[in-house]
Order: sequence, then structure tokens, then C-alpha cells
Amino acid sequence: MKYPYRSLLIQISQGVAFVKLNSAANLYTITDDPKRELSDFLLKARENKRIRVILLTGSGRIFYVGGNLKPERTAIATGDRERGQQKPDLPSIIEDIHKPVIAAVNGYAIGAGVHLALACDIRIASENAVFYFIQAKNRSQYTSHRVDAAEALQSGVVTKIVEEKALIETAMRIARSIANGQTLSLVYTLLQYDAG
Repeated sequence: MKYPYRSLLIQISQGVAFVKLNSAANLYTITDDPKRELSDFLLKARENKRIRVILLTGSGRIFYVGGNLKPERTAIATGDRERGQQKPDLPSIIEDIHKPVIAAVNGYAIGAGVHLALACDIRIASENAVFYFIQAKNRSQYTSHRVDAAEALQSGVVTKIVEEKALIETAMRIARSIANGQTLSLVYTLLQYDAG
């Protein structure tokens, strides 16, 4: 099955769907396409028996930023709630597909990118990964809290940190072990033991 997405690169092999978010090349030119297309793929993956595990990663310096904040601000300011209600809730979709999802966080996870990573069952981070937690103070102001990879591991945001060059190899090895029958709980326990 081919997936004609503009913002996702997808490879399916040995029960693992490797999904690369490919449109986040610039922090300031993000559209909602990655969110819509990822939601669509996840719903299709739920029904695809070839896919037993899903591995998500980003491109370049960015894991996922979840879309430009500007449309959100405009919608709130004009009272246009309908657009916001129609946007897919990625964490809920991930929970509902009932298949293990692994995040390989390669770089910046900002706002919704943090929520996407946290929704995944296992989170492997590059040593260069950075998480920005975004909170709305009011309709037009936001605050952010920066968390680097080491702090993310200590606080439980990520399961394991690896060198940047080993990120995909490590995450893929974990994904294939689960696809081949190793239980998610055992893998998670081994990762926690290794991290400790």
C-alpha cells in the first residue's frame, strides 16, 4: 500500500512502519499538513495488519512543532472555534490505535510536538533533543519552558538518551523486537534498567 503524503515519508518493513515527518524544515513555515496527514496515516495503520509497531521521527533539527501558532491565535481572537474543533487530536488517535508507537526525538519538540512524544509508548531521544513546553497565558500571550535531553530523561519525559548517530538504529532495533513478539512492558522495563 502506498501512502501519497507530502509531509510524511513512510517505509514499512518487518512489521514496523517507519514514519519520518518531513515538512518541518523551517520553524516558521509549518502548516497543519503534517498533523492532518499523520492523523490519517495512524488511522489507516490501525487497520493494516502488516503494521505491528509504528516508529515516528522528525527531519533535520526538528522532531515536530505541531503547526504554526498564528492560525490558532487568529481563530481564538475572531471567535472561530469550528476550525479548532476539527483539528485531529493526535494523542487520542495514538491511544486508540492499540499498537505500540515509538518516538525517536531527533531535535526540537515544541508545543504539540511535546504532546505527540508524550503520547508515544516509548520515547528515545537524541542527546541534542530539546523540548519546549508551551502554555497559553491568555488569548494572545504564551510562555515556554525549555527542557534539554538530560533533564527530560531525569523527569521521565524520555525513556532513553542515545548519541545522535545511533538514534534511528536504536529505535528501530527496539521497534523490531516488539514487532517480533517481545512485550512492550518487558522492553520498557529493560530500557528503564539500562537508563538507571
